[in-house]
Amino acid sequence: MFVGFFGTNVLFWDEWVIVPLLKKLVSGTLTFGDLFGMHNEHRMFFPRLVQLGVVAITHNYNSVSFMYLIQVCLLMTLAVFYLKAKRQFKFERLPFWFLLIPCFVFNWRQWENLLSGFQITFVMPLFFGVLSLYFLDSHAASQFDRSIKQSYWPFIGAVLSAIVASFSMSMGLLIWPTGIVCLLFTEKNRLKIPSILAWSMLALLTWRLYFFETPLLSLFQSHKTDTSLLLYGKYFLSLIGAFFYDEPHALMYGVALLALFALTCGIAWRQNILGAHVFWLSSGIYSLGVLAAITFGRAPFGSAFIMWSRYSTYTFPLLISLYMLSVATAHHQRRKKFALPVNILCGIVSGLLVWGIAVSSMKGFNDGRSTKIYMEKAAQTLLNYRAASSQELTILYPSAEFVKQYAPFLETRQYSVFHNHRSVKR
Repeated sequence: MFVGFFGTNVLFWDEWVIVPLLKKLVSGTLTFGDLFGMHNEHRMFFPRLVQLGVVAITHNYNSVSFMYLIQVCLLMTLAVFYLKAKRQFKFERLPFWFLLIPCFVFNWRQWENLLSGFQITFVMPLFFGVLSLYFLDSHAASQFDRSIKQSYWPFIGAVLSAIVASFSMSMGLLIWPTGIVCLLFTEKNRLKIPSILAWSMLALLTWRLYFFETPLLSLFQSHKTDTSLLLYGKYFLSLIGAFFYDEPHALMYGVALLALFALTCGIAWRQNILGAHVFWLSSGIYSLGVLAAITFGRAPFGSAFIMWSRYSTYTFPLLISLYMLSVATAHHQRRKKFALPVNILCGIVSGLLVWGIAVSSMKGFNDGRSTKIYMEKAAQTLLNYRAASSQELTILYPSAEFVKQYAPFLETRQYSVFHNHRSVKR
């Protein structure tokens, strides 16, 4: 619905980086190096394959098509959460409390990722990272329920998913250390040590391949070093709290959410159920790792990036983890001593998150509407690029010369807004 209302078929900013690859695809000069090459600190190999594959099949580049593909990725992420919850809580009918999960996954707070075809590069590491953790958790469970040999298949699935996440965007690399945490905490894992060793070896190989051209150390050397640790900490906490769309109080919300997450994990540990719910714990750690990486990259440039909606996609696994662990502790503690305090904590967590969903959805809807207006203006600018000034063309991409260079190719191929000149209305 959100994409149907506000999606506009026009290449905007980062999406323009795919155009040189499209031109090479059409001319038959596309190489593996073009797909595997770095974009800033990212290797977007698999998203590029998806984008170019769709163009090769449909003979058109339509940004809205990729927005719907992003929705498919989010739907599959929700399916993973559902399958895990169903296995752990053994429900036959969808319980009312689970309905909060799709409200996170499809939340309009992430409007920037929902309304740009390029942002599939953000969503693919989320889906494949969560899928990898699901397979790792299943790997341990299958050793107990079935034979050791059958447990290899979930492990292979976890490795393949982690590779796709890693070569979709740099934050996907963090699924490897998160996977070690998942394997460490899993219960009934008869192959825990071999699994951790195998996973660690594959992680080292993946990281080495990722940074074979640009050493990891060089990224740290080029990083600004005059930023204080206190500023990093404030930025990190504010990034977590930015879900509430309240910049002045983002730090306060971030502290509250992180404290509740730590408290809930502590209660689950005392109840001796943390190992049984390691998937939710690992999802939260993966989220925190990605947000820490964003903090490292963005904090030196000031607080302007904190409220960017694109980063909120990686806050949701933490919030879902917090919510599901609070539900698990309340479910385990029912009819036992101290059931009331645990239920009160679950109520506080649920109430805070429901409030955040309501606020972020309403404000996200307004931002989506504003984006629609802006994108329609950008579409008209691209349609009339020959008469547009260089300043007007910078609406589409920071380099007006780049737009002038590649817009004729789009027009010749009838890609994007040039497809029958009806693309502004999709």
